[in-house]
Amino acid sequence: MRCARHLSDHGPSKAYVIHQATGIARARRILYSDHYGWFERVDRGIYRLTPAGEQALERFAGQFAEAAE
Repeated sequence: MRCARHLSDHGPSKAYVIHQATGIARARRILYSDHYGWFERVDRGIYRLTPAGEQALERFAGQFAEAAE
């Protein structure tokens, strides 16, 4: 969810930038594996959020906010 939130807030980003901003050590692997269909590779090492990812952020917005507190 943090990778998806970063992409939603900042637009297409390099996996390394997402890793640095979120502190998620496996960010690159999460984006590359894309198990839920939330991420799309647009260039070498650069990913963006798919419409499915945007919907997931909306669907889980309340749960994500509670987890961040």
